[in-house]
Amino acid sequence: MPLVEAQHLRYSKPMRAVIHPHQFSGTYRIPASKSHTIRRLLFATLAEGVSSLDYPLDSLDARSCVAVCRAFGAHIEEVRESAEEARRSGNPNAPAEDGSRLARWIVTGVGKNAQRLPNLATPEDVLNVGNSGTTLYLALAIAGLNSGMSIFTGDHQIRRRSAQNLLAALEGLGITARSTRNNGCAPIIIQGQWK
Repeated sequence: MPLVEAQHLRYSKPMRAVIHPHQFSGTYRIPASKSHTIRRLLFATLAEGVSSLDYPLDSLDARSCVAVCRAFGAHIEEVRESAEEARRSGNPNAPAEDGSRLARWIVTGVGKNAQRLPNLATPEDVLNVGNSGTTLYLALAIAGLNSGMSIFTGDHQIRRRSAQNLLAALEGLGITARSTRNNGCAPIIIQGQWK
C-alpha cells in the first residue's frame, strides 16, 4: 500500500494517508465551471479511451487548455448544439454567431506506455496557456511525466506570476523545471521524466 506523507498547515505533525487505486466510470453532470472544465480536460487527456465532457464551460482559459491537451497528444472533438437544443438542455454556454453553443468535448486520451506512464506526445511548439494559471500549474506537472521537453508561456499576467514553489517540487522529483528568466515565471521549460 503506498503511503503519502503530508504536513499539517502549521507543520505540527505528519499525517499519513493510504491510497487505494480504483477504477472510475460513470456519467456525472458537473456544474459548468472554468476550474472543473480544465481539470476534466486534463484528466480525460491522461485517461485511456474516450471521455465525453458534457456542457463544459466555454471560456478562453478552457480553450487554452484544449490546445495544451492536443499538443500532448489527445484527440478532442467539439460537438455543438443548435439554439433550440441548447434551450431544451439548459446549455450554460454563450451562443456563437450562428446561435449554436458548445455542448461537449469528446476526448480520446493518450493512455499509458510500457512503463505505465501516460503516453504523452512531446509538443511540437511552445504551449501558450493564455491567462490560465490553472492550466499552467497542472500542465507543468503533467509535462514532467513526458520524457521530452515542453516549453510553457502565457500572457503578460502569467509571465509575472511565480510558479517557483511548483518548479522546486518538480525538481525534487528529478524533473528539470526552469524559468527562462530565473524568476520562477513563464516562460518555463520542463524536461521529464518523473523518477
